[in-house]
Amino acid sequence: MFREGFYHGLLGQSKEAIGHLQRSVTLKPDDPNTRNSLGFAYYDAKRFDESAATCLEAIKLRPGYIDAYNNLGLAYHELQRDDDAIDTFRKAISLDPSDTRPITNLGGLLRNLGRHNESISLWTKAIHLSPNDITIRMSLAWALAETGQPREAIHTCQDALKLIPDCAGGHYNIGMYYLRLHEYQQAIEAEERALALEPENYQALWVLGQAFAGQGNNERAHQAFERAAKISPKSPGSWHNLGHFYLETGQYDNAVKHLEKALQLRHDLPDALYSLGLAHAKLGNTAAALAQCELLSTLDSDKGRELRDEIGA
Repeated sequence: MFREGFYHGLLGQSKEAIGHLQRSVTLKPDDPNTRNSLGFAYYDAKRFDESAATCLEAIKLRPGYIDAYNNLGLAYHELQRDDDAIDTFRKAISLDPSDTRPITNLGGLLRNLGRHNESISLWTKAIHLSPNDITIRMSLAWALAETGQPREAIHTCQDALKLIPDCAGGHYNIGMYYLRLHEYQQAIEAEERALALEPENYQALWVLGQAFAGQGNNERAHQAFERAAKISPKSPGSWHNLGHFYLETGQYDNAVKHLEKALQLRHDLPDALYSLGLAHAKLGNTAAALAQCELLSTLDSDKGRELRDEIGA
C-alpha cells in the first residue's frame, strides 16, 4: 500500500496516493514514514490543514524527523502561518545543517516576505553545500537583484550557466538583470540566446521588446511584443506590454484596446490600470481616465494619486 501510494504521489496522482496511503496508515499506525508521505500527498492536493496535522503526527511518532518538519513548514506557509513556517524550517535546519531542502525553502519564504538579506545568507549557505545545483544559484541571483544588486545577480547566473550552458532560464534572467541596468544590447543578446533555446519563451520576448524599445528600435520592439501575444494570448502581461508600447509611441486607441484586454484577463494590475488611465487622458476621455484612478486607488493609493496628478484631475 505504501509503495503504491508513493508512486502515485510521484506521478502527481494525489487522489490515488491519498487513498493508498490512508489505508497504509490504518494498517501501520505507528509508521512515521507513511504518515509523512500522506502529509505530503495532502499538501499536493492542496488540503493544507490535513497536511499539517498529519506531518505533526509523523513528528510525534519520530521526534527529529527532518522530512516531516520540512513538509510541515510548506503546509504552514500555504496556511499563511509564516511565523510557524519559519520556526519549523529553522528546526529542520538545526536537525541537519547539511540538508539544503529546508535551507532553500526558508530562503524562498524570507525572500517572498521581503527579507532579502536573510534569504541571500541562506542561499549562499546552500550553494556551499550543493555547488552544482543551478536552481539554488538562480534563486540567489533573484534575491541579489531584489536588493539592488543586478550586477552581482548577473555574475551569479553566469556561474550557474557554467554548469548548464543551455539553460534558457539562466539566459532569460541575465537579460532581465541587464534591462534593469539599462544595458540594452547585452539584454537583447541574452534574450536572443534564451529564445534560441526556447523559441516559445514569451517572457523572454517581453524583455527583448523592452530592450529594443530602450534602444529606440520601435519596429523590433513591436515585433517582439506581437510575437509574445500570439504565443501567450491568455497572459495579461502580453497585452499589457503591447498596450504600454502603444501608449509610449502615441497610438492611444490601440493602447486602450490592448490594455483593456489585459485587464479583462486580470483586473488587479496596477501598472495596466495606470497606463489605461493615461491613454484615456491622452484621448480626452476624462471620465474614463478618472474611473481608472478610482480603481487604481483601491489597489495602490499612492499610485492612484500619482495618476490623478499626471492627468491633471
